[in-house]
Amino acid sequence: MRLRRSLAVALTAGVLAGGLGSSLPASAGAGVTPINVNGVCSGADEASQLILNSFGGSLNVPFQVTPDVPENLAPGDTATVSFTWGLSLTDETINLLTGLGISSVDVSGLTLPVIAQGSAASPNTIVGNPPDATIPIPPPSPPQVGPFTGQVEGGETDIIYTVGTITLSVTIGAPLNITLNLSCVDPQATVLGTTIVTGVTPSTQPPPTLPPTTTTSTTAQQAAATTSPRFTG
Repeated sequence: MRLRRSLAVALTAGVLAGGLGSSLPASAGAGVTPINVNGVCSGADEASQLILNSFGGSLNVPFQVTPDVPENLAPGDTATVSFTWGLSLTDETINLLTGLGISSVDVSGLTLPVIAQGSAASPNTIVGNPPDATIPIPPPSPPQVGPFTGQVEGGETDIIYTVGTITLSVTIGAPLNITLNLSCVDPQATVLGTTIVTGVTPSTQPPPTLPPTTTTSTTAQQAAATTSPRFTG
């Protein structure tokens, strides 16, 4: 039983680390650099967490996200943003799976959120929900998901993009026959990109009203220049 769990955790880590770590599509945009995110994955249910508890309680998994966001945005203006995720398997994982006679790995319930903090648009989370997929072993080509798009709106502060909580299930068939339901977070809150909000947001408060000047006498001028004003009853 422990060997089966050990292999399941090792294979899941390989699927995630290799799968979300490379092979980003050309549609992500030339010159856009993928951002590395170090995710920490825990069990999304008791059964999955019990398996992970035997191996430190969590999986450290590197993710990569390629953002396509505007550099600048004026207050009140909107823009489309997108985020692309790459999926593939490392050679080490493929060799391990084929050596066990495993012909495919199922990935389901995959949720890939990016939070646009500072966006005036609601909701301010761009969520990717790719369809469930069976990844053949070895895969004929690296699977890819995205780009996932959403709208942001310039507000009073710059817009900062970070990864939200990623959820997914990984099912490995015979001879392991096991499913791990995972929830992954980025404790470092890695910044994927920033959109600078340009200009000044108009104030909604009316300007202060100053009392009219009623005299220009020498006495009034002297009183205005006094550094220690006197109050009379």
